[in-house]
Amino acid sequence: MRVLWMAPVHFDPNLDVHPAPWISTLARKLVDECGIELSIVNYEPRLPKSEISFKKEGVSYTFLKTPSPKLDHLGFFRKRIAIMHNWLLANKSSYDLIHIHGSEHQYEAAAHKSGIPSVLSMQGVMGECLNRLKEKWNYTHLSWWMSALYERHFVPKMPEFICRTTFDKGFVKSNNPKARIHENWEMIRPEFFRDLGSDKPEYLMYMGGTHPIKGIELLLPAFSQIREKVSIKLKILGKADAEKIWAMIHEMNLNNIQKEDIEFLGFQDVHGVIQAMDESYAMIHTSLIDNSPNSVCEAQVAGLPVISTEVGGIGSLINHGETGLLTTLNPNDIAEKALTLVQDSSLHLKLKQNSKTMARIRHDGDHIASRTMSIYQSVLAEHSAS
Repeated sequence: MRVLWMAPVHFDPNLDVHPAPWISTLARKLVDECGIELSIVNYEPRLPKSEISFKKEGVSYTFLKTPSPKLDHLGFFRKRIAIMHNWLLANKSSYDLIHIHGSEHQYEAAAHKSGIPSVLSMQGVMGECLNRLKEKWNYTHLSWWMSALYERHFVPKMPEFICRTTFDKGFVKSNNPKARIHENWEMIRPEFFRDLGSDKPEYLMYMGGTHPIKGIELLLPAFSQIREKVSIKLKILGKADAEKIWAMIHEMNLNNIQKEDIEFLGFQDVHGVIQAMDESYAMIHTSLIDNSPNSVCEAQVAGLPVISTEVGGIGSLINHGETGLLTTLNPNDIAEKALTLVQDSSLHLKLKQNSKTMARIRHDGDHIASRTMSIYQSVLAEHSAS
């Protein structure tokens, strides 16, 4: 089977690629064990020529030169979509099926009317992300607003979807009642299938940086309340300007947080994330909206208890009190749940064991690969019958 993925794969001038973990892990499995002939296409404004193609580790990659981000936005993404659409038309005989990874990048607009059977894996929901942005009409808001418009226009036109949670299924059903929805979870990197986490409440970890929907403004006041009751430190992973965060702490008068209470670890590779998890008592996930974040799933697979805001699809990942703790968007509630866990070692052990058992079944690589193949075959059969 010749499958084309439209996916957010990063390109650099050394002809190297950096797929997101959930992309590369599944790709390796399908190529090495399922006999898929896999290609991945994405756009890249920095290319020195109109198209660059190469093969790496059994996967063929193609990058298409598109306008600079500023021109791309000024043109409402239409030029980029046209470039990708025309490339699909020119190469349609090379592929049996298109698997679109996410509705955030207008891939579904480019694939529309390409004549190639397609299935769209839901990742985030741009319309919901847009609603959670507090800063209006800046660059991020404008980009997400345009992405949400394309999502709302083309999701009703797609016949096939892969979903995971009640959140993404509900979004698809409400916008496209006739769609066929296939259920499948994402692959988790095999490195996380080990027991991680500390039984000593010395550190909590948070992986959102200052991303606008990851809830740093909820985390900080919650952590201040936690620090008032117990002596525990916080590891912050992801893109985060320490000076900006300390300014927020001072602006909110969070006097319980001292300089030595926070470690800023920045972006980490898999080994760095594993080390942070292994030193932590629990993960706090304070997102304002999410579908099925890999950070939460990776923590669960490793047996690190998760305290998370109950937003989007999180309720499909965590059974409150059994496989994690769910909170509202109120920092007081987040702090209360964290303190409950810190002060109750038996609850900590219960969540650790239950979440690991549940997540390792949910993210079993062999099952996910087999299910992916079944979905592909079903999509092709449905397309042939129509």
